[in-house]
This record gives sequence, structure tokens and C-alpha cells, in this order.
Amino acid sequence: MSSALVRHASADAPSRDEFKRLLRAAGLADTPGRRVEDRFICHASGRLTLRSGELIHFHEGWVDRDRKIIKIPGLDDCSCRYCRERVQELAETHDDVDAENALEVYWQPKYEASIRAIPYGYSERSIEIVETFVDEVGHLDVAQSTINRRVNTLQERASLDRLYPHALRAAAAFYWAEQGMEAHYLQALMGWEDMRVAVAYIQATGNQLADRINQLASTDTEEDHTVTDAAELPDPTAAVYDATDGTNPRSGPEPEYLHDDEESQHPPTIEETQSSTLDDFASA
Repeated sequence: MSSALVRHASADAPSRDEFKRLLRAAGLADTPGRRVEDRFICHASGRLTLRSGELIHFHEGWVDRDRKIIKIPGLDDCSCRYCRERVQELAETHDDVDAENALEVYWQPKYEASIRAIPYGYSERSIEIVETFVDEVGHLDVAQSTINRRVNTLQERASLDRLYPHALRAAAAFYWAEQGMEAHYLQALMGWEDMRVAVAYIQATGNQLADRINQLASTDTEEDHTVTDAAELPDPTAAVYDATDGTNPRSGPEPEYLHDDEESQHPPTIEETQSSTLDDFASA
């Protein structure tokens, strides 16, 4: 596959303003239940870092209200539609598989690193979105295609050019990197196996570099300096969107997509371990 045809989620990540529009769009659904679900899909993916597979399997048992944490387990007793269908297929084609027993241990997260605790109590809105969903809906019990359609509907309502679940996760990575989160914490929050992905997102925002320059400059009493406000730095996603040199990912021929379920399960080669930019981590 030509790298020119690969579209990366980091290039399609909605900016902060676009994410606000998405949340407002989620409040325009026809029914109260749908509004609760759409707000949760948007917030859980775009700020709490949940993968679409984690969204599908999410249920109230993952939520620790006292500590305000969502716990992604290593194995889960899951009875969602996706797991029921997959286990039934296995039971029909394998004599040694019992569908009822298999459901108890069927679901697993994408990577071992995906087993993680995600704090959601950092704002009143975050608490309200998560706990309202748990109280009024509990779990989505939908197929992956339904999640995709929901996100596409939000995209249209918010008047965005392109959006899909993995791009929302990329928005979460940009958001926390812009907030100043260090690489090892960002890696843990996102559930990435490779810390270089976190480093690449942090480098793309430039905020930590600006903070370090300001810190170093403040110790120099012999030279006047101007403090750089991170808020004045360009939105890294906007810089990608507004490119006019032919690199704008929102123009040109329709590319192929990389999704989580297309990643090879084989160990990386020596050449693959040399990657260091966001373009090299399309579906992390």
C-alpha cells in the first residue's frame, strides 16, 4: 500500500472548537435517550480516549463512581450484541466451544497496555456525561457500524468535512498533549504500547517545548524575554487543515483508511521500530 493513500487519524482529529460543535450537535438528537448516547460517544472517545471497541463493550461495571474512574478490564463477562454474535459463530464452527461459557471470558481489549484506569472526574461536565449515561442507558449494545453511523451523523450536524471514531480518539490525544501531559502519562491514558506515539503527539502540539523555553528563559536575569503563551500557538490540527502546499489531507484523491482491526499482530521489524512521527502511527 502506498503511504500516499494512507489517511491518518491525527490529520482528521477535530480541533477544540470543532469538538465543541460536536457536543452541541449531540444535543440535537430526536430523543432524550439518543442525546445521552451521542454525548457519551463523543466525550468518551474525544476526551476519555475510549476506542470504538471499548465503547461497544462499556457497561456500568466498568465505572468506579467513588474514585471517578473508568476501568478497562483485561477480560470481561460480556453479553453485548457483538460478543454474542461472535461467540455464536465460534460455537457453530467449533465443537469444543460452549457459547454460554465463552461469553464469560470472550472480550479482551486491543493490547495489554489497553488495560487501564481512565479518570473522568476532572470536570463537572465530564462527570455529568458519564454518570448520566450509566444511569439512563447503561450500555450501548450496538454494532461497530452503528457507532460509525452515529459519528457520521454528528459530523454532518456539526458541518465537519470528515470524522470517524479513531479521529475522535486522536482529538483526545491532542487535547491532553496540549494540556501538558507528559509522554508516559499520555501513553498510559491512551492505552498505547509504544511511547513514541505519545511523544509524537506532544511534539506536534509544541506546548511542552514552549513551556520549557519559558522556564529556561525565566532563569536568565541578564536578558529581557517575552513569555510565550501556549494558547497563542497555532492549533496543530488547524495547521494541517489549512495547508496549501499540496499536503492538506482533506483534499486530493479519496484515500484508504487504517483502522484498529487492520493492524498486524506480528512483532515489528527493525525498520518499523524507527518511526517517530504521527504519520507512522496511523491506527494506534
